[in-house]
Amino acid sequence: MREAARAPSPMAAATLPALRAEGARVGLVRVRVLRPFPAETLREVLRGARRVLVLDRNLSPGCGGVLHAELAAALAPLADPPLVLGALGGLGGRDVRPEGIAEAARWALAPERRPEERLWLGLKR
Repeated sequence: MREAARAPSPMAAATLPALRAEGARVGLVRVRVLRPFPAETLREVLRGARRVLVLDRNLSPGCGGVLHAELAAALAPLADPPLVLGALGGLGGRDVRPEGIAEAARWALAPERRPEERLWLGLKR
C-alpha cells in the first residue's frame, strides 16, 4: 500500500517506520500541486501498487475528498489499477495526529475494504 497525502506529510512520514515494524509495506507520496493535476506522474509513481490510501483534508459533498476523487480517476485507466481508498481528517481545522494516520493505514490494509468506503478521522462518533 502507498499513501498519497495532503494530510500533514511530516507526521505521516514519521508514522511509517512503526507501520513497517509491524510488517506493513507502506510508503508516502506527497502531492504538492492539485491543479494542473499530475495524473501521469502519479500513474508512474503508483504503478504496481495494490492499494493507495488518500488522506484528504477537504470534503466535496457527495464525492468525498477532492484528492481521492482525482487520484481514483487518474489511476482507473491503468491495466491493473490499485484499490484507491479515502480517509478524511483535519476537517474544521482539527489536528490529524500520528495515531490517526496509523489507524487509517491499518484500516486501509484490511482485506475487506471496498473503494466506496470512507474513514473519518478525528470526528466524534
